[in-house]
Amino acid sequence: MGSQDEGHTPARGPGKPEFSPGPHQDAACLGTIDPQGARPLSPGLTEGRQTRKARRHALMVPQKGQDLFKKNPSFFPKTSVKQPLLPRDSARRIWSYPKIHRIVMEGSFPSGAVLRLREGWGGSPPQTPPILGLPLMRRASGNEGSGEASLPSLLFSPSNHCSARAGGVKTGTMTETATATRAAALDVMAAVLDQGRPLEEAFDAAVRALGPRDRAFTRLLVATTLRRLGRLDRILKGFLDKPLPKRASGARHLLRLGAAQMLFLGTPAHAAVATAVEAARRRQLHPYAGLINAVLRKVAKEGPARLAALDDPFADLPAWLTESWSQAYGPDQAAAIARASGCEAPLDLTARDGNAEALAQLVGGTVLPTGSVRLPVGTAVPELPGYRDGTWWVQDAAAALPVRLAGPLAGKRAADLCAAPGGKTLQLAAAGAHVVALDRAEARLARVRENLTRTKLGEAVTLIAADATTWAPTDGALFDVVLVDAPCSATGTVRRHPDAPWIKRPTDAAGLTQTQDGLLDAAHRLLAPGGVLIYGVCSLQPEEGAPRVAAALARHADLARRPLTPGETGLRPDMITPEGDARLLPCHLEDLGGMDGFFVARLVKT
Repeated sequence: MGSQDEGHTPARGPGKPEFSPGPHQDAACLGTIDPQGARPLSPGLTEGRQTRKARRHALMVPQKGQDLFKKNPSFFPKTSVKQPLLPRDSARRIWSYPKIHRIVMEGSFPSGAVLRLREGWGGSPPQTPPILGLPLMRRASGNEGSGEASLPSLLFSPSNHCSARAGGVKTGTMTETATATRAAALDVMAAVLDQGRPLEEAFDAAVRALGPRDRAFTRLLVATTLRRLGRLDRILKGFLDKPLPKRASGARHLLRLGAAQMLFLGTPAHAAVATAVEAARRRQLHPYAGLINAVLRKVAKEGPARLAALDDPFADLPAWLTESWSQAYGPDQAAAIARASGCEAPLDLTARDGNAEALAQLVGGTVLPTGSVRLPVGTAVPELPGYRDGTWWVQDAAAALPVRLAGPLAGKRAADLCAAPGGKTLQLAAAGAHVVALDRAEARLARVRENLTRTKLGEAVTLIAADATTWAPTDGALFDVVLVDAPCSATGTVRRHPDAPWIKRPTDAAGLTQTQDGLLDAAHRLLAPGGVLIYGVCSLQPEEGAPRVAAALARHADLARRPLTPGETGLRPDMITPEGDARLLPCHLEDLGGMDGFFVARLVKT
C-alpha cells in the first residue's frame, strides 16, 4: 500500500510564460538527459564538467532572474561566485549546496508535464535550464511512482515561485507529501526505539497531519522496518566504515527506513534515497544527508544479495529473547516461533452469535479449527459486511480461546478482571453471561464501551474502573466464572506488535509476576464454590505461565486444575502441556497463517 497525493497548481497569472520541454529534454529541468538517465546535462556543457558541477550541487540561474534574488536576500548565502559556465553572454551565479534546501522544493512530474515560471524570468524560454546540477532519477512503476520523473531537489522557488502542471493533474506537492510520510515514520521510529513508547501510541501522535493513505503507508513502513530491524541493521553495518554515534540515532532510523523500502516494500531506489535525504534535512539532520545518500545507494546495489545470504531465523530478535525462547522450547521449536513471529498476522474475527460458518460466508473468510474466522493480511476492517451492525469483532484466534474454554455461560455471573480492549468481555456477554468488566483505567474502558455499543451487547455488561486486586462487589455476590487476562510481557503478539521485542527488557516478565499473582488471588476471592477460573497471558515467557498457576494452587488449597483435552475447542495435542494447560505458539496452525502465542490454564474452586 502506498501513498498517492495530488499537489496544488497555482493559477496562471498574466505575463507568466510556460516552458515545455523540447526533444530529449525532461520537464523537470529542461535540460538534456544523458543516456543513463542519471543526471541532466545542460546544453553547452560537457558531461565531465557538468558532473563536477553536480558534485558541487550547484544552482545555476539565468542572469535575468537576478532581480528576483535581490527581492529575497534571506534565501541566499552571503557569498557567491560568478562564472561563465554556459555562453558568455549569459553569466550565471552559483550558490553552494548548504543553502539549497532552503530555496528549492520537491515535486514529481508525470510525462507531459510543463513548468510554469510564475515570475522573474520574462521573455522567451531560455536556451538553458533554469536549474542544473541536481540529479534526475526516474521512477519505474507502481504507486511509489506511477511512471513519473522525480527530482530529489526540484526547482528554485523563493516564495514558491515555481510550480508544475501535467494534463490537469495536480502534482506540485506529491514529493513533499512523500517526504512528510518518511519524516512521520522517522518520528515514530525515534519514539519507539529511543523513548520506548508503544508503536500504537507513537503512531497516533506522529500522523495526525497526514491523510488516510499516507497514514496507512507510514504504518506499513514503520511496521516493516521494526519487523526486519535485525536484518536491516546487519546489512547497513556492512556499508558503514564505523558505527554511528548515539547522537545520530535519527540518521540511523532514516537508513533503516530507506533500506526497508528498497529491500522489503519494493520502493524504487531513487524514491527511497531521495525521500530519506530530504527527511533528514526536514528533521535537522543535514550533516548526515550525504552519508544517508551514499549508504542507501550501496544498499540499493548490494543489499538484495546480502539479504538473501542472511539465513538466521533469529536475525530480527534481540539476543535476550532468542536465548529465552531457545531455553524454554529448544532450538528447533524456538526457530519455528521466531520465523512465525516475523510474519504479519492475518485478520481473525469472532462471531457475535457464535455461528462461525455463517460469518465466514458473509465476509468471505475461512473457519479455523478453534472457531474463529480468518481473512487475509491487510483486509480493511470497516469495509467488511457486518461491521456497522456489530455482527463480529476483531480478535486473534488464540485470544478467543480462554472464554471458549470456560464452558456454558448462559445465565451465569462472570467477571472479566482486565477487560480492555474488550474482546473477551464481548464473548462473555454474547454467550449469555451477566458480566462485570473491570479495568484500572477509565480511558481504556472507553474503547470497551464503544465495542459494546457497536455490537449491541451493552445491556449485559457493567463497566467498572477499579483495581481488581482490591475491588469487591457491593452486594457481596460471588461469580460463577472469573477471567484473568493478566498484564504480561506480550511476547506472543510480535506478529501484530513488531515493536514488542525492542521495547521490552529481559527483566519485564519477572517484574510482572507479582501483579499476575495478585490478580489470581483476587480471582480466587471473587469466585463462588464450583466456579471456573480462567487464567491467560499473551506471553511466550515461561515464568508468566505455568509457574504462576503452580504458585496459586500452592497458596489456595481449594483451587484445582481442570485439565484441557485434545479436541476441546479445536485444541491439538501439541497445544496442550503435560499438566493440562494450553501453550499456544505462533507456529501453531502455521499452514493457516499461525496464531498469537498464549498460555491458558483452567482452574476450579472446590
